[in-house]
Amino acid sequence: GAGLKDQFAYVGLGEVDLERELSQIRDGLTGDPVDILELRLELHRLLMRFGDGHAQVRSNLPPGQPGDKYLPFLLVESRAGVVAVLPDRSALVEPDAPIVLAIDGKTMEEWVELARPYVANGSPQLVRRRALGDMREIDWVRRVLGEETGAPLTVTFSTVDGSQTVERELEL
Repeated sequence: GAGLKDQFAYVGLGEVDLERELSQIRDGLTGDPVDILELRLELHRLLMRFGDGHAQVRSNLPPGQPGDKYLPFLLVESRAGVVAVLPDRSALVEPDAPIVLAIDGKTMEEWVELARPYVANGSPQLVRRRALGDMREIDWVRRVLGEETGAPLTVTFSTVDGSQTVERELEL
């Protein structure tokens, strides 16, 4: 807590009670020794509430776990909605129905809301852009939500006019 008070300019800008929040994190941690990934996640969630878009919590461990899998595409905002593009951005994943309506049965709006605590408390555009980017690490996202990791992905695509939908199961 002392390091944050001395070195984090955003500490006094919000309505966050730092001491109370740190105490709740301390009381909520289980296990001996403490799981460093769990601690990092909780500290990251706390820092995001201050709204500093550059703040992050680092450790010498990767964010996920060995063997974690990733989305086989990138999610990109377009005028028509969120679209899935190949990782090299060379093509749409589903050209005839490019709009991503849902992943694993959750709409894109639901995914953004689930990610909100882990994204800096900034503009709606910043939150949405970062939430969509974080979805790339889908196994990490699933783990945070307490869901099964490694399972194939169910994606619901739609035509731009919304008249047709296509559901596909994709490997991670």
